[in-house]
Amino acid sequence: AARRMTGALATAARRTALLGVAAVGAAAFGLARLVKSHVESLDALDELSKRVGVSAEAIQEWRHVAQRAGASAEDFDLGLEGMSKRVGQALAGQGKLAAMLKRTAPAFLEALKGAGSNEERLALLIEGMRSFADPAQRAAFAAAAFGEAGEKLALIAEKSTDEVAALRRESIDFGRATDEQVAQAGEMADSLDKLKASVAGA
Repeated sequence: AARRMTGALATAARRTALLGVAAVGAAAFGLARLVKSHVESLDALDELSKRVGVSAEAIQEWRHVAQRAGASAEDFDLGLEGMSKRVGQALAGQGKLAAMLKRTAPAFLEALKGAGSNEERLALLIEGMRSFADPAQRAAFAAAAFGEAGEKLALIAEKSTDEVAALRRESIDFGRATDEQVAQAGEMADSLDKLKASVAGA
């Protein structure tokens, strides 16, 4: 009986050890997936930043503002892509945004042209939306500036300048990634892609 009990205890110990190893493996796998997901997210942010000419830090801060205003991060990203295209057209005197501003606010168009970056132009356009008291006019301006996401991004204009500044600071306090961290994630993602291609070709 003692031998049977000893054997049973040994078997139970082995099973417990195996379960422990499995648990550690599962935890490590889960952590690896989490890290990979985070790197991919920052890499996508890095690519967006490069496409639209707005810093990764500013994008994260404005995403936070958009979310607190009632839009989504996806709405903001879509609007930012639209803005980049429409501002590019406006700087060449073309497109709906330029046509609207030439007709209604030529000084504002000149201000857009004089801005040093798309990051500055983004702030100008949001301030421009705020200048319209009439919701219909604001919506029309937002659509001309940001495309199909304009209606959602117009919600940002309901926040005061001080409220927007406070929300941007809040994003920093919440730990938004720095431009350097985002760039490093982009480099890491590129390295992983090269490694995958190398392994696949081996």
